[in-house]
Order: sequence, then structure tokens, then C-alpha cells
Amino acid sequence: MATLIQQYTNHIGFVVDRSSSMGHLSKRVVEVFDAQIAHLRKRSIELNQETRVSVYLFDDHVECVVFDMDVMRPISLSQLYRVRGSTALMDASGQAITDMRKIPELYSDHAFLLYALTDGEENMSRNFTPAKLNTLINGLPDNWTVAALVPDAKGKFEAKKAGFPEGNIEVWSTTTTGIETAGKTMTTATDTFMTNRAQGIRS
Repeated sequence: MATLIQQYTNHIGFVVDRSSSMGHLSKRVVEVFDAQIAHLRKRSIELNQETRVSVYLFDDHVECVVFDMDVMRPISLSQLYRVRGSTALMDASGQAITDMRKIPELYSDHAFLLYALTDGEENMSRNFTPAKLNTLINGLPDNWTVAALVPDAKGKFEAKKAGFPEGNIEVWSTTTTGIETAGKTMTTATDTFMTNRAQGIRS
């Protein structure tokens, strides 16, 4: 009788602000994101883990531009990231979680990691209030991790109110060097996540 090969499968979502205020950072956002994908690809090979990526861009509206795609495939924001509009952070985070919860979890050890990055305050969501998003996040199973990168203390307070765990909220400087630091923060956190996964830790 054949034995099922144990496989760790990571589903990593990026919820990225593309509102007008991100205009001065647009080039660096693409570079930092593409570097994240390259690093995920490298670590997936080194740790023998399957990694699948979802990307949600948001302004007034939310757009899923990549959904649960194998990180070994060519993925880039270079032709996708165009700034415009306002900031529907709650809708974007809520939609990403709702969509990704529909991904089947058969025949593997699955875990989910979601990053939300914004340079401003929520001002345009129609479908998710902070209370509704809080309920959604707090109802997630133990193989989910959600994190937020926000611009200031008020952003951190609002993210916490919306259900993001306080220890998973990072304040970043909305400058060229700041977005680079935010990228390094995500890289370090993802490394920890994937290393822990190799030891059987789910979140």
C-alpha cells in the first residue's frame, strides 16, 4: 500500500495599498514585492515546501490580481501596480481572507499567512467594518497568521481594533527607505514562518 508523502503547503497573501498617496513609492513597491516573491521561491526550494501566492491590490475598490498561484511561476507587480483612488483597507483584508478560506486543504499540511500593507487610514470600505473584520479574523483556525504594516500609531490602533493581533502589527515609515525596511520586515517574518513550518508549527 502506498504511503502519502508529507508535504507542507504555504498559502501567502499580500494585500497591498495602491491608493493615490502611494504614488511616490510605486516603483519601490514593485521592486520590494518582486524581491519578496524571489525570496519565497528560494526558501521554498531550500525547505522543500510548496508555496502559493495571492495578491490583492486596493484603492476605492479591491482587485485580486493573483490567486493561489505556485510561487515557481513568474509573478510580478510590474504590469499590475498603478496608483489611484482612496483606501479600502478593511474590504481588501476581508475579501482576501474570505477568498483564501475557500482554498482546499486536502492531503497536505496547509498554513496561511496574510500581510496587509497601507500608508494611510481606512476611508472607503463598504463591505467590512472594523467590527466585522475583527469577528472574521478572530474566527480563523489555528493554521492562519495575519499581519499588518501601518504608517503610524493611529493606524496600529485601528488595525488592532479590526482584529490584527497587536504583536503582528508593524509601523513603517512611508518613505523610499521605509518601504525597503518594510520589505525586510516581511522577509524576516516569512523566514520565521517557513522555518517553523519545517518543524511542524502551523502558525
